[in-house]
Amino acid sequence: MLERCGLDFDLMCNRDNYFSLVAIFFLAFFTFYSDEASGGYPIVEEKMSEVNDYIDNKYPKNSFSIQNSDLEDVIEITKISNLLSKIWGQDDLDRVAFSNYLQSLWRLDSHHLFLVTDHPTVKLRIAALIGQAIRNCFIDADITTYQKYVRAQINSDNLNIFLDSVISLGAVGSNDDIPLLASIVKTEHQGIAENAVSSLVHLATIEAISKIRSLVPELARKSLILYISNRLRFYPEGYLGVRSQCA
Repeated sequence: MLERCGLDFDLMCNRDNYFSLVAIFFLAFFTFYSDEASGGYPIVEEKMSEVNDYIDNKYPKNSFSIQNSDLEDVIEITKISNLLSKIWGQDDLDRVAFSNYLQSLWRLDSHHLFLVTDHPTVKLRIAALIGQAIRNCFIDADITTYQKYVRAQINSDNLNIFLDSVISLGAVGSNDDIPLLASIVKTEHQGIAENAVSSLVHLATIEAISKIRSLVPELARKSLILYISNRLRFYPEGYLGVRSQCA
């Protein structure tokens, strides 16, 4: 089973400039969640504006390009993706404000930070978190935009992007994605069967849970069967699905 550690991603060239960009990006995030008393999202916009101006003034247009890069750069871009999830998981986070911020990152296209937020590793994580925000009623947005992006990345030749896409389907997907996820489980495609099971569980529909159960007799690997059993312990026979709590 491939672990989510980010070992083979496309990255930006020019390491010195890139690491400066990453450091600025980290600073924007840490400023956001360390300054609760300042009101959250408006302060994020103010700090991001400062970052935008800094990048536009310091780096000429098209000074970055996306290409294959080495492990050190891969780890740096993965840190950004993981930081998004770390912030989202904080108990005292204003998720409405942070959800709005994630949407602003998704739309970001006016300067070089776009090359960070538009990288599939980061953008798939943003899509997944926005999907969670929509389903948990933190924001009212059309999830189909994020579904289309994630489904398109499923076709990536990069195994890590493919893995991230499968994981993200659990947050933004629908019953339309059940056949694909079930196929990955059944064939153990690319060694990510457990990830596909997890995404089916996160869909939490009657159809998704029923599909997982129906796959068990067709599976040979005992560890995969045990994993499914553990994931289904919260979904007893007769499970009726999750009803939306949004007003």
